[in-house]
Amino acid sequence: MKLNFKNVNKEKLAFGVTAALLIIAVLVPFIIIGVSAFLLPAQYDLSFVGALPDKYERLYSIDEPKVIVVGGSNIAFGLNSELLSEHVGMPVVNFGLYATLGTKVMLDLSEAAIGEGDIVVIAPETNEQTLSLYFNAETVWQAFDGKFSMLKHIKSDNRSDMVGEIFEFASSKLGYAFGEKPDPAGVYNHASFNEYGDIIYARPGNIMKTGYDPTMTVDFSTDMFAEDFIDYVNEYVAKAEKKGAKVFYSFPPINASAVPAEVTEDTLFEYYRFISENLDCPVISNINDYIIEEDYFYDSNFHLNDAGVVLRTANLIADINRELGVTKVVSIEIPPAPPKQNTSNTIVSGDNSTYAEYFLYDEFADGLVITGLNPEKAEEAKGMRNITLPAVYNGKAVLALAAGGLSGCDELRQLTVDKNIVQFYDGAFAGCPSLTKIIMNYTSPDEVAVGDALFEGAADTARLCFSDVTVFNSFEADYYWGVFADRIVLE
Repeated sequence: MKLNFKNVNKEKLAFGVTAALLIIAVLVPFIIIGVSAFLLPAQYDLSFVGALPDKYERLYSIDEPKVIVVGGSNIAFGLNSELLSEHVGMPVVNFGLYATLGTKVMLDLSEAAIGEGDIVVIAPETNEQTLSLYFNAETVWQAFDGKFSMLKHIKSDNRSDMVGEIFEFASSKLGYAFGEKPDPAGVYNHASFNEYGDIIYARPGNIMKTGYDPTMTVDFSTDMFAEDFIDYVNEYVAKAEKKGAKVFYSFPPINASAVPAEVTEDTLFEYYRFISENLDCPVISNINDYIIEEDYFYDSNFHLNDAGVVLRTANLIADINRELGVTKVVSIEIPPAPPKQNTSNTIVSGDNSTYAEYFLYDEFADGLVITGLNPEKAEEAKGMRNITLPAVYNGKAVLALAAGGLSGCDELRQLTVDKNIVQFYDGAFAGCPSLTKIIMNYTSPDEVAVGDALFEGAADTARLCFSDVTVFNSFEADYYWGVFADRIVLE
């Protein structure tokens, strides 16, 4: 039998063309969406991270010797650059924004801008995330939106992360382009920044219910410092000094109420000694000067209010001048600690206490926190599929849900939360393997505080559900809640 090679070749060609068309059909939507990320107008420019291009522009536009203060949001919320510039005699760049970006990306972005005579102050928040090489590609894409020239500063070890997130970023951006782009209310908006990169949104006092954030205490363990982070900072210092710059290490402002009672002067000394011995730059600050009473803070253990900004800036001025050998006495009037702001919550109509007897409680501010199941009701609670968190128990407002507060509710599918709950602890939904729907009856993310590990121990299927599109958009774009964007849904 003779083979008809002409027919065989035609069949191969037809198969090849079909395969190629299928591949193109699959790839084209991805290509279109990916390209849209760069061609569409910026969609995150009104958000908090939308301030990064402005900070970058200021950093690279100053040709004379300057002070660059690098870190996370403690810098954004804790620096009066104009005051600092006045007393050190150099222009200042506030190059701190958001811990969720990671300290590494701020170091990488600033490295090429350092010149002869510059002073760089590194002052990340005191926690494991900021003292590591943590890098959040999703948030970096959002912060770079509209200023993609910053991509040239992304190091090789983070490029695969950026590639892996581009489709998700582009898809979200495309969705916003045909809808309503993020424009958060309150302080966490691009409009809150001045030309220096400082937040100037009015913050007259402490708005935290307990005066501090109980989900982010600071124990000053040296284990927070990742070894590769120390090496990375030292490489950064070496490059800066080679250019003729000086690099100093300082501390963020730390809410004194967030420091556990077991932290002693010896603890603080060991923490200081560890940093001094491991970093190749001077530690110019006394850590005790940066552990500040709670009345100077705003909405987190690292974010200062208006009075606190002056106090922290005055400390940093003194530290820099002392390190530079400046003997001139600096006189800055420190505002008195402002009175605590009114943070009372309205109890929902009818007190909503149907399930109050099912839980155990502890004291929390001027109310109660749910800490677990009442042993007398535990068996019944374990079989319940729908629960609404109570608003009142024994005449006291129920204000918070602690870690594992619902643990043991094995059949719980739906949880309803009303605005009497003002604080979720990390791990608040742990121990509920069937939980899928958390109905959030809030009108603004400012009404409820949260840490960055809310879903620790929670079911993978658990979602925060909103019925109002404006509220949904506010939570999804919020500084604190935005880290859970993949868990936030509109119904």
